Amino acid sequence: MEIIESRAPEGLTRDELIEFEGADGPSSATRAKVERLLVTPFLNNRASERGVQPRRPVHPQLGPLMRIAFWNIAGGKSLDEIMLIWTDPERFLERRRFDGVRLPSRIYRRMAEELRLLQEVDVLILNECNIGMPRSGDRHVADELTRALEMNVAFGIEFIELEPFLLDRKPIRPALSDSPPDEKQRSRRRAHEETKGAEPWAHHGVQGHAILSRYAIRSVSVFRFRSQGFDWFVDEKRLFSSLEDWGQARRTSPHVLALRQLRLGGRMALLAELAVPELPKGAVSVVTTHLGNRARPCVRREQMRELLDRIRHIGHPVILAGDLNTSGRNGTPGRLHRALVRLALSGEFWDSMVLRVAPLLGGLHDLFRSAPSLWRIERDPTYEGWLFSSEEAGLFRDLEHFRFDDGRCFDFRGDRERSIHRVTGALANSNERTLRGFVPTRPKRWALGRLRGQKLDWIVVKPYIQRPRDEHASYRFAPHFGRTLRWVNARMSLSDHHPLLVDLPLTEPGQLR
Repeated sequence: MEIIESRAPEGLTRDELIEFEGADGPSSATRAKVERLLVTPFLNNRASERGVQPRRPVHPQLGPLMRIAFWNIAGGKSLDEIMLIWTDPERFLERRRFDGVRLPSRIYRRMAEELRLLQEVDVLILNECNIGMPRSGDRHVADELTRALEMNVAFGIEFIELEPFLLDRKPIRPALSDSPPDEKQRSRRRAHEETKGAEPWAHHGVQGHAILSRYAIRSVSVFRFRSQGFDWFVDEKRLFSSLEDWGQARRTSPHVLALRQLRLGGRMALLAELAVPELPKGAVSVVTTHLGNRARPCVRREQMRELLDRIRHIGHPVILAGDLNTSGRNGTPGRLHRALVRLALSGEFWDSMVLRVAPLLGGLHDLFRSAPSLWRIERDPTYEGWLFSSEEAGLFRDLEHFRFDDGRCFDFRGDRERSIHRVTGALANSNERTLRGFVPTRPKRWALGRLRGQKLDWIVVKPYIQRPRDEHASYRFAPHFGRTLRWVNARMSLSDHHPLLVDLPLTEPGQLR
């Protein structure tokens, strides 16, 4: 198959985005352009064109392997620090200081080991990767990472966020008094005027998924889910329907803007086929998705079923990685969310307090709603017991029972000698497990005791097996030593999610001890 060097859809201009603010809505031409943009992926194979080759690290017992990593990078708000991981790990270590104090030697060693492993990653899969978003400095995150790491890239758009454009792109929070704007506010207004005619991608407000690879990318496609659970444009407008004039809100209720997320698009998956000549059919498919958080667990399960039906025909190995939002909770905006919106609009005092109140009330609501099974949901979303089961267990049951058209399946094995902590249990080879459950990928600062966070991010792999827990079947391209890299992301300084890493041997590894 011919390798496509570069492909990118035509982006939207600022004026086209602002059409969504008007009473008449966007023109038919703009709507058609948005629809094309949401289903057309970006692709760039410039690294392969320049002769870049995969690192193919060699493990003493596994032999040559493909090392993959997955990370929800929270939009790329800490992009410069993230790039240092690969471009200058020594400098990254020197900058990892807590309150001006050097790291304890134990943590320093663990962080250095994680950095060493990341240097040999040949496939990096990213969720929440921004293009032209104010909170990530209006940068093209995927492109900058691709250039820094010398990798090929495929990118698909999940959402186009309208709020920065409808509110003059970067809302200027007014002073509570009637005093004139200060120099900083005047400077921001001047900067905004200067960027109105800038190159469109400078302010597109795009969030999506990216697959970076040192292997050439043969093809890429976007798959959008029918089941969404929450419409980020229609339902979000309805949720804030009591507020008729957003221009007035910007002047009188600036804090309420943080509660509204007006977006075009919805949950989707990005699929890329990589050229891997070391494997029998010379190909591996990488699939990444970000399942709905403003949705019930049954909606996430339906989204996964749609995705599985989409990839059923693939006759070579598959890597499925993503933030599956397996919290066990219904994040659909309900009475509490609507009450907070009304509270924020009720007066100046509550407008300033709502962002402090919302996290506390949300945490208490989750705690009391799911108290009987909270520990088990947080630590092991796959759990099914005789007394209670995680509400996410059905999603993992579907994954385990799923069969591709060639009769093969996802690897659910947990072998003592092939897991990072020498523990057994479902998915222990591909996702870090301890005796108390999975290591959380989204830590919580407020969590008490052993309840340290949630396991939301996952990697599952289809190797050359026909039964998901068959310890006698082949381990070629099967996941080994899956781990959560919590030290490189210590104190959530880079993202609110920890990265994941797993090794996939390119040849039959044989028996381990």
